[in-house]
Amino acid sequence: MDVISIKGEGATELKPFLISWSLTDSDDGTKADRLTLNFSGSQLQEYIPKSGCEWSVTIDGEHRGAFQVSSVTEHLHPVKLVVQLTPAKFSVEDRSGFKEPRRRSFPPATVSDVVKAVMEPHGYDVRVSPELACLLTGHLNQNEETDSAFITRLATMYDAIAKPIDRMYVFGKRGSLKTLAGNVQRSIIISAQDVQKGSAKIAHPSNIRFKGIKAEWQTTETGESGTAKIGHKPYYLIQDSVFKSADEATQRAEAKLSEFNRRVQRFSATLRGKPGLFAESAMKLEGFCSLHSKGNWSIKSVTLSGTRSTYTIQVEATRPA
Repeated sequence: MDVISIKGEGATELKPFLISWSLTDSDDGTKADRLTLNFSGSQLQEYIPKSGCEWSVTIDGEHRGAFQVSSVTEHLHPVKLVVQLTPAKFSVEDRSGFKEPRRRSFPPATVSDVVKAVMEPHGYDVRVSPELACLLTGHLNQNEETDSAFITRLATMYDAIAKPIDRMYVFGKRGSLKTLAGNVQRSIIISAQDVQKGSAKIAHPSNIRFKGIKAEWQTTETGESGTAKIGHKPYYLIQDSVFKSADEATQRAEAKLSEFNRRVQRFSATLRGKPGLFAESAMKLEGFCSLHSKGNWSIKSVTLSGTRSTYTIQVEATRPA
């Protein structure tokens, strides 16, 4: 029985030639989830899929999302086809200019208004978490950035994450993206028997960290300048950025301090294939001797990889130290 199912234009013809695959699901807003499929066979040139065609992917009985073909690489000797797929709204024509760098300005608005103005023209159903949707942005400039890069930068100002998920574009706090997309994430238990021997480990953070943030600002109109401070000594100075107002500098400093305060333990392991592991899911460990393994973890990323008949999972999870 195949552990992976792919359905869509051209998928049925290619499936018999599938030799290996990998899928990454991450809560990192700077990286889109990605699926890589490797095919081998002498007749492959007859079945090269079109860029932009959509495939539905199921692994071990679980729907993992709708992906679109973003690139195809044909290897001539030995004959092999590597197909990359991403949730991003991609087409070879790129009619909406998703990959086009832009220079434009946005007047003061809400976070929700800006995200929708940028992403809805690309065909996304935009979801913004309620605690961020009504926050005011101030004047914003998009400086020779793609729309994705601009919204990702906006997300960092609010210590948030923005990314495409299954035909939607979601903008929210860590741990909320899958819920915003309508996917209920259940808790999963990882036992010592699930883990490949020698692969499970916990990384503990160092005790050295900053207690406060400084951010410099200068207004173009008056030339007035200053430094916003959040927290207390020792301070970390945000480098390579001079913000346009004291409010913008304070907002960015608050987001940076929240990032630093996420001082975490990190669990990583290679697991035998099993259903139920998604980024942002809650996780518990059982059957390990270490007291540090007890308690709740949040899955940061999972990478599933394998063949048509078997697979393993690289998992990384975190929790506050």
